[in-house]
Amino acid sequence: MRSRMSRALSAGVLLVSLHALAASAPPPAAPCNVQQLTGEWRSVGYNNLLAITPQKVTQFNVTAISRIAVREMSPAQFAQRFDRLTCRGVDRIALFDRGGNTPYEFVRAPSRPAALRVDLPQMATVNDDPLANFAVFSQYFAENYAFMRAGEVDVDWSTLSAKIGASLRPTSSQAELLAALESAIRPLRDAHVRVTDAGDTRIASSLPLQEQYLLMGYIADSGIDPATVPRAAISTRFHEATRSHARSQARVQLREQLREQLVSGWLDRDLGYIAVHSFAGLASEDSTAEPDRAAMHAAMLNVLSDLRGARGIVIDLRFNGGGYDPVALEFVGFFTAQRRLAYTKQAWFEGRTVTDTPIYLAPATQAPYTGPLAVLVSDGTASGAEIALLALRELPRRTFVGQPSRGILSDTLPSKLPNGWSVTLSNEIYATPQGVVYERIRIPVDIAVPVLVEGSWRRGLDASVGAAVEALQREVSASSRPAEGLRQHAATQ
Repeated sequence: MRSRMSRALSAGVLLVSLHALAASAPPPAAPCNVQQLTGEWRSVGYNNLLAITPQKVTQFNVTAISRIAVREMSPAQFAQRFDRLTCRGVDRIALFDRGGNTPYEFVRAPSRPAALRVDLPQMATVNDDPLANFAVFSQYFAENYAFMRAGEVDVDWSTLSAKIGASLRPTSSQAELLAALESAIRPLRDAHVRVTDAGDTRIASSLPLQEQYLLMGYIADSGIDPATVPRAAISTRFHEATRSHARSQARVQLREQLREQLVSGWLDRDLGYIAVHSFAGLASEDSTAEPDRAAMHAAMLNVLSDLRGARGIVIDLRFNGGGYDPVALEFVGFFTAQRRLAYTKQAWFEGRTVTDTPIYLAPATQAPYTGPLAVLVSDGTASGAEIALLALRELPRRTFVGQPSRGILSDTLPSKLPNGWSVTLSNEIYATPQGVVYERIRIPVDIAVPVLVEGSWRRGLDASVGAAVEALQREVSASSRPAEGLRQHAATQ
């Protein structure tokens, strides 16, 4: 740890003792504004630095060997992007992404030059040196990636990156650099680890989820010849097939909202059905967390009104690939009448955690549904949808049905390389209130039913819904008390 600190200082970037800062109790928080904060501020974890002047705020991605400008904002633009800015003494601040639920802490740092520096405008100062780019990439993962050894993955990053880096030369092409980066991330087998080059070519540490779905039966079931049908067209058909399946379950009082991402209705006269296909892009195609959360709230008020009196509800998250955590929590908030600890999240930096943030689930309405829930889960339940699972598992009357989830809970930490390419990785450890971490090992189900079955895609879908209905019927029959259901929902209208 000390040797890495020494290398950082010799490279010209101050790496504050973040571990000591994380352990110390901060002073009380007080609201402040960006004009008060002239100077440079290094994030506690998350590889960011803010350089603040009265006229502008520049955001940098930093490692021990690099400082790369990624965004320049006026104070007004900064206030639009971030909110709840607080000062804790004179040397520590905290802020949130607008609409987010994670506080990001920064400590004051003296300005120093960096060995590898890219300033704005970025394209005027890009550094295409393959050795420099691989060095920054390797350092970025060494400092921030939290799961080198987790689940079935056991990667010695220092050895792996050194071996791959040795294959590059100063004259290596950008295509050869991209191939080297792909070789480095493949062993991590993490769908949140991605590299995107200047031409928008994206490589991932594992197959995209929809690609896996397609390979697990849909193509064969649908009679599609992948040699003649473009993959983009197959993907479009696949998404329509999953939505058509959801519509077929909501047989009575079908309602589609949020750009067809939320489907609801009645499975039968006692049981409701709610399918959520995404927790992002709800208000508009490119909407952020804040408008999506508001859109989810308004839509769920409609859903609970439609399903008033349900004795049980099936929640279908089988094909929800994620989205914004606050939107997922807003959705689950309609199924609890009390505030609960949903999970904790910790940021990883230089071999240990440096933050510890409890995240709570709060009731989203005065008239929640608190009766039995059967939650449909599959390998396609991923990322932000798994955050919904963490919150749902803390509810008293829920049963998970299907297959274990994908196991990629961490937010993605984005960064830039000196040549302008984008990289993302998993740097956060999500844990249940009991301390269980499901990253890579997947969130388990209570009733195991194959969902994504090669050669029998439709049969797997129907079987898992049938198992969920049976679970709810057993719960309703076994309960000696009336289902709590919806509490005076009309009072909120």
